Amino acid sequence: MMIAVQLDKKADFDRLWKWSNTNVQYKAGLRTGYFAWKMNTTGAVQDSNSASDGEEWFVTALFFAAARWGNGDGIFNYRLEAQNILDAMLSKTDSTDSRSVVTNMFNKIGKLIFLRCLKAII
Repeated sequence: MMIAVQLDKKADFDRLWKWSNTNVQYKAGLRTGYFAWKMNTTGAVQDSNSASDGEEWFVTALFFAAARWGNGDGIFNYRLEAQNILDAMLSKTDSTDSRSVVTNMFNKIGKLIFLRCLKAII
């Protein structure tokens, strides 16, 4: 998506965003607003965890799209979609279910995004 927005390829960007929004972004549960980290080519989730750098790329690409092309309706209101993802990244409380851990993606003290591999160390 980032490459598509930088190359002014709106149709490609919209197709990538629609697929990601439909197949990769969680719409309910503890992970609402986050994206699955790993999918196969058929769209099946291979790893349900989220990766903060992935969410960061979605947010940035969507904000860039809003600046380049303006906002449309529904999922193509890029700015609103970016803000919703960012809000999810900032507002999650650390919690677990029987299969996974869901965390806030920001270190509020250091004002940095947690990288999944580093959070365990920090």
